[in-house]
Amino acid sequence: MREFSSISHALLIRNCYELRIIISVRIGYILKRYPRYSETFVVNEILAHEAAGLDIEIFALRPPCDTHFQNIISQVRASVNYIRKPIQGRT
Repeated sequence: MREFSSISHALLIRNCYELRIIISVRIGYILKRYPRYSETFVVNEILAHEAAGLDIEIFALRPPCDTHFQNIISQVRASVNYIRKPIQGRT
């Protein structure tokens, strides 16, 4: 295994950062309901992606029905787009 000097390691990190700027990554989450009190795993994952600088978009089939939410949900910066579920028998 080859070891990098601190200078070459810094250059490698800078080049990866510049590459991430050039290649914009967008991640979409499609959920039945959002936010939900029980969805801590999804919220933690969204926050980790946002902390990494990725562009996140959230799609929910239905609005929330819970009356209480985890405090961590308020840290999510991504917007939520609510998608109306088609009525049965209609297209």
